[in-house]
Amino acid sequence: MILNIRPKIFILLLTALTIGLSTLETKAQFLQDIQGNLIRGVKYTDVNGNPYLTEQWTKGTVLLKNGRKYANVQLRYDLVGDEVLFKDEKSQQMMSFTDPVIEFQLNTDSENAASPMIFRSGYVSDDGIGTKAYFQVLCDQGVKLLKKQVKVIIETKEYSSATSTKNFSESTSYYLYKNNKAVKIRKDKKQIFSVLGNQTDALEKFIKDNNLNLKNESDLIRLVAHYNSL
Repeated sequence: MILNIRPKIFILLLTALTIGLSTLETKAQFLQDIQGNLIRGVKYTDVNGNPYLTEQWTKGTVLLKNGRKYANVQLRYDLVGDEVLFKDEKSQQMMSFTDPVIEFQLNTDSENAASPMIFRSGYVSDDGIGTKAYFQVLCDQGVKLLKKQVKVIIETKEYSSATSTKNFSESTSYYLYKNNKAVKIRKDKKQIFSVLGNQTDALEKFIKDNNLNLKNESDLIRLVAHYNSL
C-alpha cells in the first residue's frame, strides 16, 4: 500500500513544482513585457521640493492605448511633465512608457487597495486642457467629478542677490464633466448648482441634512455622488 502511495505523492509534488515555476515565469515575462525609454540624468536640477504626486514609488495598474494592461507596476506621477513613469524590474531604473498610457491607478493605501486613485486622459476642459492630460477621477458615474493637480517651477531672486532659487509650486483645480466637457468649478455651492443645472432643492436639502462643507473634497464628492443617484 505504501509503495502505491509514494509514486503518486512524487507525481503530485512534481506537478505542483512545474505549475509554480510556470507561474513565476509567466509573471516575470508579464512584468518585463512593458516597453519603456530610460530617463537619463535628473530632469529637475537645483529645484527645491518634489515634482511627483508622491515621493515614493507606488504600486499600481496601467492601461495602454494599445489595449494592454499591467498590474503591480511601480509607478510615479510627474506633476510637472504630466507623465506617469515606471521602475524597470530588472535595472531598477526610471522609465517612460513607449506606448501612450490612457489610464493608471495608484494603490496609495495598502489597507484600502479596493479604492485606488484613478487617473485618466481623454477629457477636454473649458479652460484649454487637452485630451492628453491626466485628471484624477473622484466620482466616475453620470456627471464626473475630476481633479487636476499641477506643479510648476518658480524661480525667485531676492533683491540685490546674484543668485536665484527654484521651487516647485503646486495648484489644484476641480471640474465637473458633463455633456462631453469638463467645466472648471470653484468649491462654491452657487457655481456648482449652475453647472449641474437641476435638482437644486434636493441638493440643498442634502447639504443641510448632512452638514456638508463644499470646501472639503470629501463632501464635494458626496454631493456629486448624491446628484448622480437622483
